[in-house]
Amino acid sequence: MCPDLKRRPQRDWGNDEIGDDCDDDMDGDGVVNAHDNCAMSPNPSQIDQDEDGFGDHCEEDPDNDGFKNNFIAGTEDYYIEKFDNCRFAFNPSQQDTDFDGLGDACDNCPETATEMIEYDWRNKHLDQIDQDHDGIGDACDDSDGDTVLDATDNCPIQFNPDQADLDKDKVGDVCDNCASVPNRSQWKTENDYQNACDRIANSTQQ
Repeated sequence: MCPDLKRRPQRDWGNDEIGDDCDDDMDGDGVVNAHDNCAMSPNPSQIDQDEDGFGDHCEEDPDNDGFKNNFIAGTEDYYIEKFDNCRFAFNPSQQDTDFDGLGDACDNCPETATEMIEYDWRNKHLDQIDQDHDGIGDACDDSDGDTVLDATDNCPIQFNPDQADLDKDKVGDVCDNCASVPNRSQWKTENDYQNACDRIANSTQQ
């Protein structure tokens, strides 16, 4: 804690065994308190999109659209007053076409509802996977044009409308590095492209 201070009890907000009175980085994010725009909420990026001196991570309404985010920094209070369905995107209308809880302004599939998943202890978000990084979520994108949406396509960036999968490992034959042996992880070494197949072949060698 703070051995030079006689005051008891001593607070330790960061639970790092360094008392707040002598801890120059209370939230442990690598930014000292004097320069931390969210001194009691870890935010190493220090993002402050409205440039008001308060970091987005601990500001109630960082996008200034009149709707508060659904948590208060330092607590687990998920819902306070009206919660913003796009925490960091200006959307005063709160339009949510697919009714999935994520506003159109920040939803990469605004007309296709996506699954709710928990990604950290402070907030819940939606599955916005975008494997080809084109800004359109897999749930509504067909990157390879084979009429199978990326979310269910066993080769999302290689054309394979028949979805053939000889070894039934959920990786399509056209993108499977060993189509005859189940190997969903597609593990391989740097100099060995078809490890799964090679292991079968080498098992017969003495």
